[in-house]
Amino acid sequence: MNLYERFIDFTKENEIETRDLGHQREDGYDLVVFGKTANKDNGLIYKIVFIFYDNDNLVDFYIIKSVKVKNRVYILERLNDRNSQFRGASFFLNGNLACMKSYCATGGYIRVAIMMMEKSMERAQEAFSEFDPA
Repeated sequence: MNLYERFIDFTKENEIETRDLGHQREDGYDLVVFGKTANKDNGLIYKIVFIFYDNDNLVDFYIIKSVKVKNRVYILERLNDRNSQFRGASFFLNGNLACMKSYCATGGYIRVAIMMMEKSMERAQEAFSEFDPA
């Protein structure tokens, strides 16, 4: 069973709704997209993207928030500050999307990826909280 299949099993075991999961199989990896409500941002929904590689160990994830880009330089400066604070994570702006990319080696354990995604979600919420949602 690969990490993507373990992820689906995890969602079923924990009664997480998978109906809204987007899935795409590519050569060498599975890409999964879903929304997650952020309690710290008054219920704003963040987009979460998991990339489960076929080596059954590495996982990339992106946490994305749509933001109003009033002052692009200010946002880029703030994201650059975050890049200097955290290892293993990259903050960037893609159009009107504030993004955080992170990764982890799981050793084949899906719970490691889930825990890292949750920690990354906390960091992203903290970093993106000063930007107005679009």
